[in-house]
Amino acid sequence: MYLQQLQYFVSAAEELNFSKAARQLYISQSALSYGIASLENEWGIKLFHRSKQLVSLTEAGEVLYPEIKSILKKLDASLQFARKKSADMGGELRIGFLQTLLRTHFSSWIVPFQLKNPQTRLDITVHSPWEINRDILSGTLDLGITRLFNLSGEEGIEWDALYETGCVIVMREDHPLAKSDKLDFEQLSKTPLIGMQDDVSPSWNKLVESVFAENGGKPNIIHSVKSVDVVAAMVAGGAGIGLFQSSCQIVYAGYEKELVAIPIEGEAARQLVVAIWKAGTENPIRNMLVDAIKSQL
Repeated sequence: MYLQQLQYFVSAAEELNFSKAARQLYISQSALSYGIASLENEWGIKLFHRSKQLVSLTEAGEVLYPEIKSILKKLDASLQFARKKSADMGGELRIGFLQTLLRTHFSSWIVPFQLKNPQTRLDITVHSPWEINRDILSGTLDLGITRLFNLSGEEGIEWDALYETGCVIVMREDHPLAKSDKLDFEQLSKTPLIGMQDDVSPSWNKLVESVFAENGGKPNIIHSVKSVDVVAAMVAGGAGIGLFQSSCQIVYAGYEKELVAIPIEGEAARQLVVAIWKAGTENPIRNMLVDAIKSQL
């Protein structure tokens, strides 16, 4: 039995919907079902009645749900206290941010934590996605704040989901497609698009391609640049359109009188912002900061 399986049970018991519980936990429904089935097999009892239309707790599940929820709550409080005591002794945490995420979240994430923990030194640097992965694996960074698609199956890295963000197509407000009620990917496929260089963000153009493919199109990438700020400037200058994550709003917001952002629908456009660290490492200050960030979301 693992703590994670208990969390799966509590979430499923609260939602009585495996699909919804899995989404809230940022896991697949099959992973949730497997975790709960493992608990049932280990304990020798059924926790849920399942049918195609309905999920409900068994009598055993009804007895166990409030008890396990209470245990998890007490354990979390104890961990928070232990981490706070450990962090009170001081120390340093080396954090690597993507530039757009640092600009978006520094004042709401880092400043409050630093004010509450003045004895802890936060060494914050800005990196490209591949640099964050490299420095996490080498041990140069203790924590990275990045996007899940940037990991691309990278081994040796663990992550925790912070929040989900969507994607938008950004174009000049005088662009012929800017006033459309719905994005026309057939037309967008004929429109020049500004992309990112692979050596800066290896997975970005793959994301763009998957978003277009899901909507029946293919991106017409005519320029690849080194920063999202350059993408925004080129779009504002009329060189083409750009695809941004919604969490990058701070990048193109300075052009709000010239640019419009149109949300993209579909699974491919939904992406996770995550905290990452080297697998197998323990760091109480890191854990405390990640918990503090998640408590604000």
